[in-house]
Amino acid sequence: MIGIILGIIYGNTAGLQAALLPGVNFGGKQFLEAAVVIVGFRMNFMDLAGIGLPALMAVLLTVPGVLLLAILLGRLFRIQGNLPLLLGVGTAICGSSAIAAISPVLKASKTESAVSISAINILSAIGVLVFSWLSYILPLSDTAYGIWSGLSMQAVPTAIAAAGARGEIALEAGTLVKMARVAMLVPTSLVISMLLSRASAGTNGGKRTAVSMPLFIILFLLAGIISTLGFIPEQGLGVLNWLSTTMLVVAMTAIGLSVNFAALKKTAGAALGKGAFLFIILTVVSYFWCLLLLNNN
Repeated sequence: MIGIILGIIYGNTAGLQAALLPGVNFGGKQFLEAAVVIVGFRMNFMDLAGIGLPALMAVLLTVPGVLLLAILLGRLFRIQGNLPLLLGVGTAICGSSAIAAISPVLKASKTESAVSISAINILSAIGVLVFSWLSYILPLSDTAYGIWSGLSMQAVPTAIAAAGARGEIALEAGTLVKMARVAMLVPTSLVISMLLSRASAGTNGGKRTAVSMPLFIILFLLAGIISTLGFIPEQGLGVLNWLSTTMLVVAMTAIGLSVNFAALKKTAGAALGKGAFLFIILTVVSYFWCLLLLNNN
């Protein structure tokens, strides 16, 4: 988020020199895609199988539910373009990484990506503070609280931080559930691509565009498989995690440098309000799911 803000300030005050454009474009695309691929190495599909049926069902229901709600809100408030769906995937799956992954599928503009990423990161930062405060107040068991954090928080780091506020048991449960949400990135990308292909038939005389999956999404899945097979040592995973974070910061800064501030002002307020609404709905629904179905664990 800081990288995007600094990029926007510099790009709209000092201006972006022509000599910097190739590097900015490379950082905003290739670095972003590479960072998403490396996130896949955090996955372990064998561990995900142990989260339990109630938690798994919550993931399978809340992810598409939030995406549908985001689309409906976009139509209700007449928000144009890809912003509603980007906020939806950022809320439902894994924050900035999900937005970065879905943006190429939607052919979203850099302004749409920057606005949605900024809104999601602001809300995620607020959320982790609220969750940490509520961690010992709410009538949830350690496991149920951890699952609630994993179901509700947008970004992986803040989900882990919120769950860890309750201790090791909550941390383990929250991390597993959050990784299950991250795994939804692949089917979500495929479904969106299929829907876009179907929608194109209405504007191309019945001829659909081919369903496509960006290469980096496929590599993301392969990274998860490699991690599951145990080919990456623990120290290697730590290095990859650092590399992913660093590349994401560079990519966010590059996106900020490419944003037009006038266009940003027009959509920032709507994005933050809509993102907050989605976050609150997801949090409340997930809380009662955990309270009623998972609180005995």
